[in-house]
Amino acid sequence: MDFIYDLLQATRAGVFLRQAGQPKFERISDFGPHFIRWDGRGFGDKLMDQVGIPSADLRFQMGFVDGDVAMLLEEHRLQSVMISSVARGEDVYLFFAGREMGLKPFADADEELFGILARQAAIALENSQLNTELRTTIVRLEDSNRALIQSEKMAAVGRLMASVAHEINNPLQAVRNCLHLATHADLSPEEQAQYSELAKSEFDRLAGIVATMMDYYRPANREKEAVFLDRLVGKVLDLLDHHLKTENVIVVLDSPKDLPPVCIMRNQIQQVIFNLIVNAVEALQEREGERKIWVEIFPGEEWVKLAVEDSGNGLTAEMKARIFEPFFSTKETGTGLGLSICYKIVQDHHGSLSIVSPIHRTGARFEISLPREEA
Repeated sequence: MDFIYDLLQATRAGVFLRQAGQPKFERISDFGPHFIRWDGRGFGDKLMDQVGIPSADLRFQMGFVDGDVAMLLEEHRLQSVMISSVARGEDVYLFFAGREMGLKPFADADEELFGILARQAAIALENSQLNTELRTTIVRLEDSNRALIQSEKMAAVGRLMASVAHEINNPLQAVRNCLHLATHADLSPEEQAQYSELAKSEFDRLAGIVATMMDYYRPANREKEAVFLDRLVGKVLDLLDHHLKTENVIVVLDSPKDLPPVCIMRNQIQQVIFNLIVNAVEALQEREGERKIWVEIFPGEEWVKLAVEDSGNGLTAEMKARIFEPFFSTKETGTGLGLSICYKIVQDHHGSLSIVSPIHRTGARFEISLPREEA
């Protein structure tokens, strides 16, 4: 807005806006050091009361106006004033420019230039408002997306709560028994020390379980970091250890020793791996005989791929076509959001999540591709 001051040599400038559906004009401030900050019933408010909302550009000059308008110019020590009304859709902008007493009045050329500048300024202000609304919408969408990811994470763990509770209860019971035995008076000091050491070992195991669970529950960090996928898979398998044993599922992990890191948000990709393995376990629940899951990691020149395959009955052609659609589920109790969220997470990492042909049995095989950290 400073260009109105610079090009027109205006010592006063200001803008009013009446948005669609609003009965009154509101003052727009903070557009530069040359704007009047109108408080209460200032010049702009009173002038609008006198002349109404102009349908064309107007110019007022001392000596050529009388009555209330002349008194208003004199009160604010203004030699001449220009007003330009600009409609943008259903919004209306009012631009004011004034020169103080003792300065040369505005000429016809100034009025014409002011009208052009006002129309350009209205477009700029409208674009600025739209950009602000767009940024606000994007922030809200990002917050909603993070909340959805976190809720689906909690829903996935919720399905395993009995298993998780059992995993915590085992070391607690062991600690309790060891402490009880360590207090027997008929035990030798060596035996008491042995039971105390066992209790400490179980406490450490319990602390490890809780730390792994808290790491998974924690909302995802927004910063990417270099992560080795085999270590991330190891954390997920630790969390699911009891559940896998309860379901009689064998997990075969195949990963090279010189695996390069990937650049990811750790918690989010951990959630994807967790969901894929949990889905594989659920796919095996009705299968008789050996239940097996293969988790394989293999690097390429620009990508590191991770595959999860189960020995279940596989997916139909229709399931494969719709598997990543929101609210599509192969389970009666499923939300249908797990895989669609996983798909979006991997996409946000500039990677891909797809279902590919199995190589071990006839079950389902999902494959994640993530860019190497160097890339």
